[in-house]
Amino acid sequence: MRAMELTKPRFAVIFDHDGTVIDSLEMVVASSNAAVVERGAKPGARERVVADMVYHTPERMGRLSGIDDQGTRDAMAERFYELAATEFLDLARPYPAFPAALRELVDCGVAIGIVSNNRGSLIRRLLCRFELAEYFTVVYGEDDVAEKKPAAAAALQAVSALGSSVDRCVFVGDSAPDVRCAEAAGMRAIGVEWGTTSRDALIAHGFSRIVGSARELVDAVLETIGVEADPTRRGRYSTVLE
Repeated sequence: MRAMELTKPRFAVIFDHDGTVIDSLEMVVASSNAAVVERGAKPGARERVVADMVYHTPERMGRLSGIDDQGTRDAMAERFYELAATEFLDLARPYPAFPAALRELVDCGVAIGIVSNNRGSLIRRLLCRFELAEYFTVVYGEDDVAEKKPAAAAALQAVSALGSSVDRCVFVGDSAPDVRCAEAAGMRAIGVEWGTTSRDALIAHGFSRIVGSARELVDAVLETIGVEADPTRRGRYSTVLE
């Protein structure tokens, strides 16, 4: 009996990064616009840049600048990452109460990872900057995996690295690529309202559950994967994420 328990997969959660764990929207807007302006294009409205965050970086930069040449798009993507890591890093911040939510999940024995289409090196820099790196067992960005979201490969790789299984793991994100990735991997998906996508759009995309606060997120994750939460912790992280 004891040996069987030791080999049982862990409970786990995989998070998207931008618009889910870290509020990097202003950093993305500023870095994107600075990169396209350097190429002679006009900066885009904030709403447009944020809406286009569902696209992979070179495509997003091409859409914003109106430039079709793939080599130029790739160069703008590289410049975007350079600017984000140097000029505009201070514009990013963790969402309110999120560090406490991560701490509660870890305290409940849940393994945590990140799968993002942002660059892994930038994600890890931000997590270290905000003292969140210790909570994440694995962090996969676009430069760490062969296929980006919505392909299932990165999520399945993360599930394996977390020592979990798809039935004991849930994906948390804020956009269509997140829920599509989860569906392709055979996982359930929770949508967060504080990122790039409205509640109505999250519902339309097919997230199995939608949350609007850190308290709701922790409860939803634990209930979805079947972990019994400690009742003495309820209410400790009720700050609404804005």
